[in-house]
Amino acid sequence: MANSSQEFRGRLLSFNDLDILVAIIIADDIYKSIPQSRKVSEILTGWKHQMEIYGPGLIDLMLDDFLRSPEDQAEFFSFLEEIRHRVTIMGDIIPASMLNDRTVMGIAFKDYPASAVLSLLNGLDGFVR
Repeated sequence: MANSSQEFRGRLLSFNDLDILVAIIIADDIYKSIPQSRKVSEILTGWKHQMEIYGPGLIDLMLDDFLRSPEDQAEFFSFLEEIRHRVTIMGDIIPASMLNDRTVMGIAFKDYPASAVLSLLNGLDGFVR
């Protein structure tokens, strides 16, 4: 599977595409069940658009666009923590049935290791801090 490079404040770091897509699906589930801030809504709208136009190695999380102020970053970190919590309570595996309820161009998910998504979330957290 491809990796997509993310840019933030002139730095680049690559993340696995499937990890990103699974995290976006979980983030969207959280967003649907718990009202979120305008900033989180904006971020998630952009990320869901990336799912709709998915191409290997081309996911752009638009971190520079969304995280311009310390307040934006604080909301981002809080939302990452909510995603991390949701993944943790799922156990070791994120079920394929949950992931395949979403249409991601050309991808049929199998059960997915939660550890991969947690690693992504920790990587994003460290990259943006």
